[in-house]
Amino acid sequence: CGIVSVNVPPVQRGDLENWLWKTHKIRIRGGDPHKLRLSTPYYLQKKDIDRFLERFDEYKREKKG
Repeated sequence: CGIVSVNVPPVQRGDLENWLWKTHKIRIRGGDPHKLRLSTPYYLQKKDIDRFLERFDEYKREKKG
């Protein structure tokens, strides 16, 4: 299992956390408004990371428009 923190553009992290969970059952955490913490189990596949990135982009598009 590994944990990684990634820098992201400014987002309302709490809103993003709730949106990802309610709409896609993806859990994230973070302590800083510009960082997200992703926990990656050994069995994580590339498609799982791609899924998160696609949903993150979807969230940004929805909140922008």
